Amino acid sequence: MLLGNKQKKISICIFSLSLFLSNLCPVNSNPNILQKDKERINQEQTKLKEEVQKIEGTISKEVSERDSIRKEIKESKQKIDFSNQQEFKLNIEITKLQREIEELNLRVKKKLDSLKSALSKIYKSNEVRPIDIVLNVSKFEDWIDKMGIAKQVNESVSIQIVALTSDMKSLEEKKHLIKIKSADLNKEIEKLNREKIHLQKLIDKKNKIIDEKNISKKKAQQEIDENSEEIKKIQQKIDEYYREQEERIRQQKLLEEKQRKAQEEQKKVQNKKTTQEQVKVKNQKNPPKLNQDNNYGSTTICAGSHVRTGQLIGYVGSTGHSTGPHLHFEIRRNGVRIDPGGLSNFNMYNLIDSPILYVTSGFTDKINRSSQHCAIDLAGPRVYGSKVFAFGSGVVIHAGPLGGYGNLIIIIQNDGLVAYYGHLSGFARV
Repeated sequence: MLLGNKQKKISICIFSLSLFLSNLCPVNSNPNILQKDKERINQEQTKLKEEVQKIEGTISKEVSERDSIRKEIKESKQKIDFSNQQEFKLNIEITKLQREIEELNLRVKKKLDSLKSALSKIYKSNEVRPIDIVLNVSKFEDWIDKMGIAKQVNESVSIQIVALTSDMKSLEEKKHLIKIKSADLNKEIEKLNREKIHLQKLIDKKNKIIDEKNISKKKAQQEIDENSEEIKKIQQKIDEYYREQEERIRQQKLLEEKQRKAQEEQKKVQNKKTTQEQVKVKNQKNPPKLNQDNNYGSTTICAGSHVRTGQLIGYVGSTGHSTGPHLHFEIRRNGVRIDPGGLSNFNMYNLIDSPILYVTSGFTDKINRSSQHCAIDLAGPRVYGSKVFAFGSGVVIHAGPLGGYGNLIIIIQNDGLVAYYGHLSGFARV
């Protein structure tokens, strides 16, 4: 009978290990969804990069056209500078001509005075009678045209008249030439200035376009940087998922090893049938008294240990993925996590020896939540090191560190429930 019970419990242990393997490391993230998000963002990245390349091409074209206009402005400026130099030279020439004109005016005045003096002498000597006509004309040319007295004046006066006529003609020609040069030069300078203003407007327009394109490029680049950061985060989640998978495989191998040892233990039980029956008879005559304060056994609780409801099994701690001292209490039925608080016999004060207890994290199994917590966490003031008691009678299938659970005890209860006691600081002796 004892062997049958032992075999039954070991079989339950092996079956529960199989269930535990399938639920050991739940993964919160779906890698397929993450991969699709990554592909979608990569497609957006490609479009943004194409847009940036297009903007850069437009900017390059606008910059090239702007530089070409700047070159034209430079050439125009050189022309203006050259025209200004010409204007400066012309002004010097005009100043020089003005001095020459002044000198010519003086010479003409002297010659006119000399001519008048000569004519006055001729008049006094009665060589010319029509002198009144001469004195009544307004222009010297008119006098030359109207008076045929060239033959009546002496040779000296005739020479003076020819020289005076030549000087006045030369003076008028120089004045006319300066006027033409000055007008042409002013027209050229005005033309170049208009061209320069037009080119400057074109440059301003190009600069505005370039600035707008640079702003568009900056915005697109910011989106690329943000998408790159998002891709990086998604890749981190994917990597984390695969790390969890690797950890799950590692834990699975560990539990498979425990399953193998449990099978070996089953064989040993079969080989020690007689001895175990004798032990059973002895225990029936003198049953051991298990007390929740019993902490003086010789062996620390381990896989294969039998425990009773209310028996001391460990102590509250903060091992594994824990932010503070508390007990992680988890119940599974047929491999599915259920709410311990919904069980009729649940009382947290039967689990932990502490006068004040409270639930720090309740049971949550909604898939639309950001994270699931399919257990309850119990804590209280100075709870660290408090005694932890078995929720129900059964067989221990695991007692030791396990991933985020830290120090963990797993008990398959006689009622078929599987109880998890996580983040323990230590294990009791039985």
